[in-house]
Amino acid sequence: MAPLAVFRCDAGPGLGAGHVMRCLAIARALGQAGWRTAFAVGLGTLDAVPGFDAGAEDARTVSPDAGAEALASAWPAGADLLALDHYGLEAGFEGACRPWAKRILAVDDLANRAHDADWLLDPTPGRDGDGYRGLV
Repeated sequence: MAPLAVFRCDAGPGLGAGHVMRCLAIARALGQAGWRTAFAVGLGTLDAVPGFDAGAEDARTVSPDAGAEALASAWPAGADLLALDHYGLEAGFEGACRPWAKRILAVDDLANRAHDADWLLDPTPGRDGDGYRGLV
């Protein structure tokens, strides 16, 4: 069976759509490489991003305060990759997902919170790793 990547991100009037658009781009690349992709998104995300359904194989809505157990319940077989692009989630949430996700990718462009991730991706032009020293 193809590996599964689950993305946790949100979009909305106050957030914009950047988090979801970045995750959709990564999901498309993984899909082209043979991965299955799924999204766990907050309420209103599907309405805030036109065409979201076209880029997501499996999208499920979760409450804003949903913990790691909500993801494990939605995808009980686990994920090969959990990708998080969300300002409200950090090391505690990521660590709680470790029993369920084989690898964790944190997408972050603020460098202002700790992460428990195998990889960190910051798409900010010119950013170097020094900003994350002590945070990953």
